[in-house]
Amino acid sequence: MITHPLKAGGVILVLAGSIAAAIPGVAADPTRDSSTSRPSTPQTVKGNVLNIEGEFYVVQDPTGHEVRLHVTKDTKADGLVKVGSKIEATMTPEGDVTSITLQIPPNGTAPVLPNRPDRAPSVP
Repeated sequence: MITHPLKAGGVILVLAGSIAAAIPGVAADPTRDSSTSRPSTPQTVKGNVLNIEGEFYVVQDPTGHEVRLHVTKDTKADGLVKVGSKIEATMTPEGDVTSITLQIPPNGTAPVLPNRPDRAPSVP
């Protein structure tokens, strides 16, 4: 019996394609775009608040990258966040900030905040 070379090769290609599709990581999933996939665990961003635009905070991380954070009504903050604050923010995989912690400077003292009505000026 003589088999046509293209038919025999076609069976091998189909078989190889089936094997590749069955092995995770070998065949690409066309419904998944790796450039837009988000991590499945909460992420933490540390840095200085550069700008506040409504429900978005722009934070510069220690490497100099600017990160835009989405703050919702459910975001918990341990103090008043304003431009210049050094913060640590925890985000959901969807990108919403769940909590913001104000960072205390390494010397252990809180930053001096001018014109705070809750603190009386010290008398020399």
